[in-house]
Amino acid sequence: MLDKDVIKALQKVYQKEKDYDYDFEKDVSIYNIPSTIKEKEWQPIIESGFNINEIVYFSHNGVVEKFAILKQQQQLEKIVCNLFLQAIGKGFHRGIQPIFSYYFIKNLPSHNYLKYDNINCDFNDENPCTICGIKDEWHNKSETVFHLYIGYPRLYGTAELIFDLEEVLSFTEVKADKHDVEIFYRLLDCIENAHDDETASELIKRIAKEKILPKSNNTSRTWLIRCLASLGVIKNAIVDDFSIMSKHYSYQEIFAWEEELHKRMPARSDPVFPVSAWCGRLGVNRELAKQIVKTAELKM
Repeated sequence: MLDKDVIKALQKVYQKEKDYDYDFEKDVSIYNIPSTIKEKEWQPIIESGFNINEIVYFSHNGVVEKFAILKQQQQLEKIVCNLFLQAIGKGFHRGIQPIFSYYFIKNLPSHNYLKYDNINCDFNDENPCTICGIKDEWHNKSETVFHLYIGYPRLYGTAELIFDLEEVLSFTEVKADKHDVEIFYRLLDCIENAHDDETASELIKRIAKEKILPKSNNTSRTWLIRCLASLGVIKNAIVDDFSIMSKHYSYQEIFAWEEELHKRMPARSDPVFPVSAWCGRLGVNRELAKQIVKTAELKM
């Protein structure tokens, strides 16, 4: 697990003072050490052994095979539920991604690459898979891991879910507590208090104003709400009982639902399924929320 001093230094590498080259062949950014960073600031990264450019390649079929291995880890579901509750109750932003990653790979069927074709889309290079949205590609694993620590997850099919789950399997302190659960339920109460036509963006602003989530920022709040929508805890108006916790939804289905949202919403809007299909009158699914808490196996 990366400590706060490493994350602070990495912010200068990947965010604040970005100095990078672009590898057009691999379609990844290669980062340089910023000239403005002080030796004292860089020392935690040296001591941690973190490589700021770990460039890795995954084929579609290789990713699916790796997913099949990862979902056999029996303790993983309990770990991700505890981390998610910590993300809510303690502001541990690294805890947002794993619950999505786990349920995505758990319910993904074994399959070979099936090219997704859509005349309305230009994918530039290789098309994603119709079933999972994954394709053969390179990744800067280091940049991805940093993003996960600041609460900027990947809520779609990608090899990056492997980076996420492999790391959290090494975590030793993953136990949420009663306080985390109380804040989770307080967040659900807040969502249910929305006016009928409240949108997801309005909800995020209201959560910030009411200061429900400790140590949160706009990035972490936005992605937490998006994750809750993917889990089905926050409902949507397009698919009844939608939840990645119990079922796999294909890339083709998700894409079609986002196209439906585009038709329903103003031309300049940029809707994201499922969160953009929520409005206040829909409320939340309390049973799924209880399932997360139950799976965490907390001593209340």
